[in-house]
Amino acid sequence: MATKASRIALAGSNISSTGEVDADLLDNIDSAAFLSLDSNGRLGIGIPSPMSQLHVNKDVAGHNTNGITIGKVEANGWIDINEEMGRLSWSASYGSSYTPGIGAYISAKADANWDGNETPTRLGFFTAPESSTTPVERMRIDSSGRLTVGSIGTDTTLSGGQPGLQVTGSGFNGYMAAVRRDSSVYSSGLLLAKSRNSSADSFTALQDNDKIGSIIFIGDDGTDLDTYGAMIQAEVNGTPSQNNMPADLILSTNSGTSAVTERMRIRKDGNVGIGTNNPGYKLQVDHGTAAQYASSIRNTADNLQLLLGTTTGGLLNIQGKTISSNAAYQIALN
Repeated sequence: MATKASRIALAGSNISSTGEVDADLLDNIDSAAFLSLDSNGRLGIGIPSPMSQLHVNKDVAGHNTNGITIGKVEANGWIDINEEMGRLSWSASYGSSYTPGIGAYISAKADANWDGNETPTRLGFFTAPESSTTPVERMRIDSSGRLTVGSIGTDTTLSGGQPGLQVTGSGFNGYMAAVRRDSSVYSSGLLLAKSRNSSADSFTALQDNDKIGSIIFIGDDGTDLDTYGAMIQAEVNGTPSQNNMPADLILSTNSGTSAVTERMRIRKDGNVGIGTNNPGYKLQVDHGTAAQYASSIRNTADNLQLLLGTTTGGLLNIQGKTISSNAAYQIALN
């Protein structure tokens, strides 16, 4: 009766030129072995002592560009859009009969037809929800590097372009959160940055009137998600230099058209303008229609308001009125 080996290995001396394996497998694995199986069932490729159920290794200095390949190679033709190339799956058993099931997997599919000049590919990440044994796609990285989380599909556009990160879902699945947990006084945050240099870790200063960052509110108009309802934007006002970034903050709304219009601006010097983009005072309200009030100061508890504007004769008019009836009310100067 043959002695059971604790470990087996396949090396160059074990395989003939025709690919046949020598029956006398090595029990003492040497460094030349390229396939090894130890007594714990761990399989090693390129390593005599595997550390996990499957351990792939290449003894090389510097970068290792080799790895594990999962795919399909057709004898004729090429892979077409949406064809799957392979999966990396996670499975377990469930039920009294130990039924095997797939709980999650990563899938690679062609993002467009392949040819001799391009191989566009996307990765999909799937997990199975509760009350189901079928994994559902939760996240996708497409061939352009765009990341979609939640309901898959890049249906939001920004002036015809698609965002690099999109989170889509119903209820709270349409929210994003940044949470900071430490003992400092600092909070979590949202950082919007802009550089005129197109390379990472390289820097070119912005110029006057450059847009630094925007928070854009887009609503479904029945056709698509590409019409702005409102926007908050930071804009350079001056000449940036080292540790110096002069900027205005602009608030814009949509009155019922296809674009937003600037309504209020906080300048770099702290002046606030409503109806003007260049306020010369701490608060400046401009109104472009003659013989109308430009502003109102109201006290709802007293049912009173102070109106500021002009009359039909072009004279400045300061008038006190009640809010409910719009009746004139006396102004007292103390």
